[in-house]
Amino acid sequence: MKRGLTGLTLVAALCLALGIAMPACAQQGGGLNVTIDSDISFGTAAHDARGGGTIELDPVTGVRRTTGGLVVVGSTYFTGRARISGRPFARVRIGLPDKITMRARQGNKAVAAVFTASVAPVITLDALGQFSFPFAGSFRADEADNGEFKGNFAITADYE
Repeated sequence: MKRGLTGLTLVAALCLALGIAMPACAQQGGGLNVTIDSDISFGTAAHDARGGGTIELDPVTGVRRTTGGLVVVGSTYFTGRARISGRPFARVRIGLPDKITMRARQGNKAVAAVFTASVAPVITLDALGQFSFPFAGSFRADEADNGEFKGNFAITADYE
């Protein structure tokens, strides 16, 4: 018997959104803007006879992999993209969460998701004062996990 996991989505804490995509949400502070140009979605998966497993999205290649008893159902998934804006050529320290909590829509089940990004802790903004980078993560679902899981995260930026 297959049970489905749907809408495994990370929703940025910077905005209120019910949909999967979040165009240009921004947090401003100290002359720096952190904008989530694209949210992340792990897509839809179902449990096979082996039970739980992991869905992983690579932040660089965008490749989705599953392990264990999770089987991908459908092809819609995507990595996220964030943009830091500030003074041209400024050095900026970026703070990213290691883990976040994902909750089912009913709120009675929480699971951990690992957050990953291909970005150094300190970056230099370009001549236009911009720096853009992808982010993704992995999501572990046990055999009993079922439903649409969402979670919030925060990306911080400070001038160095």
